Amino acid sequence: MEAVTHETVCRLLPFQSADGYFQMAADETMLLSAARGIASFRCYVWSEATVSLGYFQPRAVLNSRLWDLPWVRRATGGKTLVHHHELTYALALPASWVGPRLHDWLTRLHANVLLPALKQLGVRAPLSLAQRPNNVEVMLCFEQWSAGDLLCAGRKIAGSAQRKHHGCLLQHGSLLLAKSAHAPDLLGVQDLAGVEIPPKEAAAAVVDLLLQATNWEIKDSPWAEGERSSIQTLRRNKYECPEWNEKR
Repeated sequence: MEAVTHETVCRLLPFQSADGYFQMAADETMLLSAARGIASFRCYVWSEATVSLGYFQPRAVLNSRLWDLPWVRRATGGKTLVHHHELTYALALPASWVGPRLHDWLTRLHANVLLPALKQLGVRAPLSLAQRPNNVEVMLCFEQWSAGDLLCAGRKIAGSAQRKHHGCLLQHGSLLLAKSAHAPDLLGVQDLAGVEIPPKEAAAAVVDLLLQATNWEIKDSPWAEGERSSIQTLRRNKYECPEWNEKR
């Protein structure tokens, strides 16, 4: 990963288990803080199995197996995700850190952080070198992959999505640790490599590799009081609202 030549203090926000409304509001709050020059990284898990729809997806894509799960619409694009046995990460960077090639951060995080973190944990998961032919009928994100996604035994186990705001970057992504009963066709690290990785252990490896791959100073940090307020406001006024979730 290329050295960052600007201010290089990146906050490490607390590892947290919470519902989808909170997690999406927290990710967006990180992006708003990036617009104020604050870089942040965090890893988290979902307190219950939850579906997230990509920004442009209609709710009608959900099949009967997923109807009864709680669901939320992401602010990023892409296809449907079933968040269950996974580790999710979020990175938010100020515009001065990002550079002109926003999309490069997808591969940079996968190649220089997630891939070696998995290797450190005993899992071989190389980068996909090509996109799997697109099928518009495919609903779930992990049923398709693009160049730069991580594959294990020929199956996608990690992917990411982005949102840009005034030149700032929010990138969040999922590392599939094991299959879910709600999406049994999607196999995770445990199923494909026979390696069981607790989410906190995976998070520690990811943070360690992020530190190695950058010249950033990564500091443990709590959410600021204003950010906690922002999360609650976004949760209440956006991510819990039918006007947002059912807009398509």
